[in-house]
Amino acid sequence: MSGVQNLHAHEWSGMSELEARASIEKMAEETYRSGQLEELDKRMAQFVHDSTRTSSGLWVSGIYYSAVETAVERPRPQTDEAWDALERQTLAWAQRRPASAVARLVHAGVIVDRAWQVRGGGYASTVPDSAWAPFHEGLRRAEAYLQQEKAIAGTVPEYFLSLLTIAKGLGKPRSDIDALLEECDRAHPAYYPAYFAVLDYLLPKWHGDAREIELFARAAVLRTRQSEGDSMYARIYWYAAQADFEDSLFWASNAQWELMKDGFDDVVARYPDQWNYQNYAHFACEAGDTRTLAGLLSRHVSPPIFGAAWSGQVGFEDCERLAGRLSL
Repeated sequence: MSGVQNLHAHEWSGMSELEARASIEKMAEETYRSGQLEELDKRMAQFVHDSTRTSSGLWVSGIYYSAVETAVERPRPQTDEAWDALERQTLAWAQRRPASAVARLVHAGVIVDRAWQVRGGGYASTVPDSAWAPFHEGLRRAEAYLQQEKAIAGTVPEYFLSLLTIAKGLGKPRSDIDALLEECDRAHPAYYPAYFAVLDYLLPKWHGDAREIELFARAAVLRTRQSEGDSMYARIYWYAAQADFEDSLFWASNAQWELMKDGFDDVVARYPDQWNYQNYAHFACEAGDTRTLAGLLSRHVSPPIFGAAWSGQVGFEDCERLAGRLSL
């Protein structure tokens, strides 16, 4: 299987981060839709075994698995009958492939997504009373299935991500969340999506607040420093901005720019990718750190400029002007 990983690493080497992600997603979807389920399992197992990452440092296994799950649910079921059929289909897949972690995670994921469709994605106050019981029942059913299938499903880090997501929906205590993260860390150290799932749990719209997020970000650095340096602080708040705070990160959260800057320095030292440099520069711009911004723009940021890295109220040209590179 090492040839599979090496081939893909070569294929992605000339791509930008976003192109590589799209390529991984396309490969996953095509492998699933062509019925190459043995190949799908081999690739997933190799990505996990090698801790394969993209040029920006993201785990390929997470991108790959998410694309498979998306392909399975396209088009998304809209009726109970369609959901029932998809559950039967994915359960049969897992039964035909008794060593497939992907099949088991996909089956659980279908149950979870069905529960969320019943609940809806809005705040708790917008959820009809009649939706709570089936929502919780679906999450508990998926959780029970994953725990039953842990010997196989638990061989990949996405198993813990699934359980963390379920725990958030069920409103489980923080101690349960911490225990899942610790177990994931022992098997798959510094797996970013697991840390991001804990961050989701701690968002003010769920079960936490800005203070708890800050304490978690600092603790995450200590837990992962051996392999990640100080980068986890930056990555957690980077995700927090995407998940909730957006342009308000530096006044609505407790994010400390100097700690984020130290974290981003470690991110780009380990993964000197344009995606990372451009996001670093954008955060420097939002934080008003013109010295760091100007240095990044003059020495490290180069075309193509990724619009997704400069989204929000302050775009690339605004930041160039702030750095003094364009006339006002």
